[in-house]
Amino acid sequence: MQLQFEQVTHTYQAGSPFQATAIEDINLTISGGELTALIGHTGSGKSTLAQHMNALLAPTSGRVLLDGKDINQKGVSKKETRQRVGLVFQYAETQLFEETVAQDIAFGPKNLGLSQAETDARVTEALHRVGLPDEVREKSPFELSGGQTRRVAIAGVIAMRPEMLVLDEPAAGLDPMGREDMLALVKSFHEAGTTIVMISHSMDDVARLAKRIIVMEHRRIALQGTAEEVFQDAERLNRMDLDVPEVCRLSLRLREEGFDFPLCYRKEDALKALKALLKGGAGDA
Repeated sequence: MQLQFEQVTHTYQAGSPFQATAIEDINLTISGGELTALIGHTGSGKSTLAQHMNALLAPTSGRVLLDGKDINQKGVSKKETRQRVGLVFQYAETQLFEETVAQDIAFGPKNLGLSQAETDARVTEALHRVGLPDEVREKSPFELSGGQTRRVAIAGVIAMRPEMLVLDEPAAGLDPMGREDMLALVKSFHEAGTTIVMISHSMDDVARLAKRIIVMEHRRIALQGTAEEVFQDAERLNRMDLDVPEVCRLSLRLREEGFDFPLCYRKEDALKALKALLKGGAGDA
């Protein structure tokens, strides 16, 4: 699959005294199989951009194309688009509303017109994919822990079997263990073949997972590239009120001090480089 933005601008309440442009002149291509992180300071346009990916919002100008087809064109099925591109909001658990976990997860498949047997099969499949046991099926989502209820919300989207999953701050508000579990879950979706777009304020999370990073600033795309390409420009990111991963700061500091040290943005890479540096220093001694 391929999702393309062509000169997309979105203005809220256009033509009124309260109009405000949230994203402007966005040109972007996301290809199938990618794990892309979308970062930027609050108000930079990340969430508005994400809501254009499955036609939840339509551009004020420009086009969003899914496999070459304008998803907002008259006659194009928004239901089909939202089946292919699933969107999970920040604190998605607040949108749960059914009496049981199974009913909440089944909501999307039922709206696709699937049989009860197929819907039940998808509920079971989605539960397993998000790491929840069958025993929670008939429980109220509100009896579960915060991390579990978020998994239920994600399962409701996964049950639609999307080709692309857009996640807005999936680990926000979770404790450290819950955060680790959620990031492992996102990684598992990608490894299973789902294209991922992840909005995050955590540069360490982004560095661990993303193969490509898109940086938003003042409604536009300011920078994009691989993690190494983006994080090496720490000074520019700081001017955008963004940080770099802790290990990246360590790498840059060592380089400033004259050490022959690679730019690392993952902890495991930094540890290998430090071992090599210490081994080399010991050899010189």
